[in-house]
Amino acid sequence: FVYNIPATLRMTGRLDDLALERALDDIVLRHESLRTRFLTVDGAPYCVVDDEARATLERADVSMLPRDDREPAAMAMVKALAQRPFDLSRAPLLHAMLIRVAPDHHFFSFVFDHIVADGLSLGIFMLDFHALYTRHVGGASPAPPALPMQYLDYVDWERDAFARGALDEHRRYWKEKLSGLPSLLQLPTDRPRPPMQ
Repeated sequence: FVYNIPATLRMTGRLDDLALERALDDIVLRHESLRTRFLTVDGAPYCVVDDEARATLERADVSMLPRDDREPAAMAMVKALAQRPFDLSRAPLLHAMLIRVAPDHHFFSFVFDHIVADGLSLGIFMLDFHALYTRHVGGASPAPPALPMQYLDYVDWERDAFARGALDEHRRYWKEKLSGLPSLLQLPTDRPRPPMQ
């Protein structure tokens, strides 16, 4: 089972390949989570942030196909990219592909492993990527300000908050609300329930 976060941008007009590559490099360097890889040592999981991880921009060209076949072929490539699994031990956990449909029509598709991104992250990525691409195309806009914190900073803050009991009130509330409910729901299943879980 692969649970990836895919997105595809339709890009029309003149496209600057070099600016696209630079923006992709910059965004990976900007966001620590994209440079994070996950390992297991002696059965214990941990993560490592690679300082110099770089994304690879794959390229494909369907512009030589008959006009009516181009977009379906591009969408098949996008679907295959979205379903490609990640090796969590290798950063970055991002696949990116630029598909040329015509000289002035491209699809830029990128996919994150869900371990490093979610729907909210996708919005942040899109805003940052647009700003970085625009900067590299025109050269006039300033670099985005440094991020005040990275994801692992947030994880440390959250872990400390939980250790101080930040969830205790919520846990009490839900235990009270759910008390008295049956411990087992009699729902139809496709197989008999095992005597012990």
